[in-house]
Order: sequence, then C-alpha cells, then structure tokens
Amino acid sequence: MAGLTLVVVLAGGVFAALHLEGRVLPAIAGRDVLQTGLASMSQHVAESLQGAMNVRRADDQDVLCDTVDGGTVELRFDTIGTSGTTQVVVLRVVTTPPGGLAQVRTWQWPMTTLAGSTLEVQGSLVIVHLRATYLGPSVQPAEAAWDETYTIGGGI
Repeated sequence: MAGLTLVVVLAGGVFAALHLEGRVLPAIAGRDVLQTGLASMSQHVAESLQGAMNVRRADDQDVLCDTVDGGTVELRFDTIGTSGTTQVVVLRVVTTPPGGLAQVRTWQWPMTTLAGSTLEVQGSLVIVHLRATYLGPSVQPAEAAWDETYTIGGGI
C-alpha cells in the first residue's frame, strides 16, 4: 500500500511538472526569439542611420533623414493587417541613394506585431522604442521591449 501511494505521488509530481513546462516554456522561447529579432533590427537601424546628417521630417511613426551622400533614409512603422483584434505592425527602413531607386527592408516575424512601437526625435537623437508581441498560440503572451538611441548629424 505504501509503495502504491509513493507511485501515485511521484506520478502526480511528474504530471504537474509537465503541465507547468507546457505553459511556461512557450512564453520563454517566444520572448527569446523576440529579443534576438529586436537586437538584429536594432543593429540594422544603426547601420542605416550611420550616414544620416539631418532630420527632415518626424513624428511618432515616421522619421525621414537626409544622408551625407545626398540620399535619404526613412524609418517607418506600417500597419499591414490584423490578427484577431490586434494590428500587425512592421518596421520599414527605406534607403534611397541620390538619384537612385529606394531600397526597402521590412522587419517582421511570423505571428508577431510591433504595435505600440514609436519613434522620437530630440535634437540630433533618434530614439526608437520597439515593442514586440508574439500573436501565436500560447498560454502566456510573449512580449519584449527594446529602446535604442541613435545620434545623427543634426536635428529638425
């Protein structure tokens, strides 16, 4: 009888651990994916703004800068659709060389939105407030935030 009780208690502990793991690990993995993506996006934004010398136009969703070679670079949050009731927002980085065709790089991940992300300009600083939310099936929502400040040659 004591052996049977011990087996039941151990089995209950194993099932409880598996249930907890099934709820917590997807949120942790989702957050790690989001953080890795935001770090990569941040690096690309830094490279894109490296030659920026002047902010021509700015609001909380769009910043357009002139570049030292006579071109432009634009950071823009665009809504591309919805998932349920949540807007799916991506970051577009548009670089246009002088007299050339615009090159557009869109940052998005499957089942992820950058809704709530904003841009801010303070003099020669462009501050990007990134907020990523995983919209896929998960018991716990995965979210990650990343604020980065970039210095450019001039202000508005």
